[in-house]
Amino acid sequence: MTMVESHPTWGRHMDQYYGSFTFQALMQELHSNMLSAAQRANIMPMNKGMSAIRAISNIGQENDSNKIKSMASDITLQTLRDVLDMSWYKMTLAFLTEPGLIRGCIKLMSTVIPDGHTTASPFSYEYGYLCFRIATISFDLCLTEPMLDSAFKVAAQDLRSGRIHPVVIVAGIVADSAKRIVQLSPTLKNTKPVNEAVLIVPTRDVSHLLEMLWTNRNLFLRTILHTYTPGMTGLMYIFWQLWRIGRQRASNESDIRIGTSLYELLRRYNLACTQDQDAALSVLLFDTQFLEDSWLERRKLIDAKDSKALIHGYIYRITTPSTWHYRPHVRSVPPVLEFVVRFAQPGAENVFSALFADTIGFLWNETEGKQQMSGDDLAGITSIFHSLLKLLDIMPDAAHQAMQTLVQELVNTDLTGLIARLIVLRRSTMEKSDDERVKNHQFLTKVRTFFERLGSKIPPHLLHASFAKNPDDWARYRDYLSWCSEMLGSSEHNRRYCDAGWEVWREVSKAFSQDGKTTAMTDSTIKLSIVVSGARLWTAYTRMEEWNIGSSADLTLPSGLGIFVNKFLGWSIDCNLSPK
Repeated sequence: MTMVESHPTWGRHMDQYYGSFTFQALMQELHSNMLSAAQRANIMPMNKGMSAIRAISNIGQENDSNKIKSMASDITLQTLRDVLDMSWYKMTLAFLTEPGLIRGCIKLMSTVIPDGHTTASPFSYEYGYLCFRIATISFDLCLTEPMLDSAFKVAAQDLRSGRIHPVVIVAGIVADSAKRIVQLSPTLKNTKPVNEAVLIVPTRDVSHLLEMLWTNRNLFLRTILHTYTPGMTGLMYIFWQLWRIGRQRASNESDIRIGTSLYELLRRYNLACTQDQDAALSVLLFDTQFLEDSWLERRKLIDAKDSKALIHGYIYRITTPSTWHYRPHVRSVPPVLEFVVRFAQPGAENVFSALFADTIGFLWNETEGKQQMSGDDLAGITSIFHSLLKLLDIMPDAAHQAMQTLVQELVNTDLTGLIARLIVLRRSTMEKSDDERVKNHQFLTKVRTFFERLGSKIPPHLLHASFAKNPDDWARYRDYLSWCSEMLGSSEHNRRYCDAGWEVWREVSKAFSQDGKTTAMTDSTIKLSIVVSGARLWTAYTRMEEWNIGSSADLTLPSGLGIFVNKFLGWSIDCNLSPK
């Protein structure tokens, strides 16, 4: 990639400044400052920082665009860094609780208009991002000011040792506060008027900031994926209140003008949200869910590059636990994937295979060490396959290279093995309830549809050449599922489920032209003398008769099943093979 030169006023380009504003960079700088904390806190940062805050706040009071541009020439990158230096220490952090500072930063963001642009693009350069970062922190401080002293007292030891940054504490407080307020006052049930004072700054300034983020939503996404901006749910909460104030005057107009922008920005932020903000963001996502239809009517993808960025954001979301400080749960993934797939389009298909591969890898991790899959988890997996099916439909028929890559990724991630594993993990749920059986049926139906579509979408020679390489695996999976149908459980429900699973596997084999090969391999049966460890009796059922299995029994089964009996059931067995 061509290196972009730093701008004389705005500094580094977005691809160059990202690395300086990660969470790791924040903590490293905190530790390096600990040695001179007393001097820096009391002398240099305060003097320079206070002067910088006053200069930016003066711009916040100005409304004339020409004067703002003239005054902005005196605000350098170093001026902005001096303000951020005030956030390193709890004693100076309070000086950033200044609405004028927020207003000034918003107006400075609007001055970053790169060559060839007609509107502001603040995230394109470090200058605009620093203004955004300061405004976000200042919003958080204004929202949480009454709670800061007690929170800092609780965290005093961690603050002194450098284990936690003051702004991280503020971020946690603002998230808890926003979550509580949104939960207590859901939009559709709220009847109380919203006071505009909750916005901290005038409505026009908040509206202007929202408009800039919306216009630059593609760069906003790229920036939050690669940087750490603390407490962003505080800013999203401010936008949420702006939308509610607008609804008091004209609900339909506000939903269209503000609500749909908020709806999408929240879901873009969801791709990069950290754990401390996740619960607050979740309630904001839930509260705005009813805007989906309005958003769908007006949503507009910027370009194929934005589609790729969204897909990369989703992959980042499910594969980067170090950034999240936790691994997302399978139930939280479907709405994220659904949102991203809505923007998928031709021109971005070369990253589809990575999305498939990482999603399948994520699902394999979800099955790790489990003896059974819950119904709610299975419903989430069914929704994931629904989105993957949509993505498959979007892929252009002529995209042969992308299809070839996709098929290879499906082989490498062992998609067929995952399906067999999920079928086995659900075999014991059929006796529980009608709801569980419905979820099983929905899952099996969705999987069959997915593989049918895969077989019709991908050229046969691509599928057959890749999936024909491991016929032994196909035979073992199918044999095991057939054996489950005959041998496991004592209820008709369980046998029906196993039969349904076997039928799905047959369709999977058929889609990849493995049906004839696996049939030939499974038709040959052998007689196994199975010695079951332990003294307890095992009762197994077939369609023909019932056997009581004690210390040993002679069973007639398809070949190649010893490994599966041991792997899936945990039986220790000795097999004596002889022709039937």
